[in-house]
Amino acid sequence: MRATGNMLKRTLGFTWVPLVTCCILLGCAHSGVQEIEAWAVATRPQAERGEIKWSDYYREMFQRISRGPNLVGKAAAMERADVLASAALAFEKGEISRDDFESVRRQVAMSAQRDIEASNLAARAALASAIRNYAATRYAPTPSVTPSPPPAAVEQVRKPIQTNCTTFGPSTSCVSQ
Repeated sequence: MRATGNMLKRTLGFTWVPLVTCCILLGCAHSGVQEIEAWAVATRPQAERGEIKWSDYYREMFQRISRGPNLVGKAAAMERADVLASAALAFEKGEISRDDFESVRRQVAMSAQRDIEASNLAARAALASAIRNYAATRYAPTPSVTPSPPPAAVEQVRKPIQTNCTTFGPSTSCVSQ
């Protein structure tokens, strides 16, 4: 029983963290999300002690998330809270075992963690792309300035730099360099 109690505490503590963290990471820190997190931290021990039902805890979490700010990830967090409330209600009615209830909670927590990791990966990829685009425009090589060739008329007027002429008998030959 002691091992199950410790596992239950770890699972219970881990269930709300990804839900709230997902809201925070996907939608940035917002006072409404911080209020939900504060409520979840304060109320979870009551559910652990049996002072409130887990189904009530998760229903209230659903309600608080639904009334909270419209941030990215809100729908997923609401869906997870709804799944957890349904599983808790089924457990309380005896329709599923404690192990099944804990299994649902672990699956929901893992799903939330995967979403957080995927969101972080997408955010990092977007940031890297923005940095590359900025660097490409900011530090792009400027076209080198090459002198344009002189007009054809100037070429015709230019005199050779040096002319060497030699005479041998009646013939004369000149070489320009």
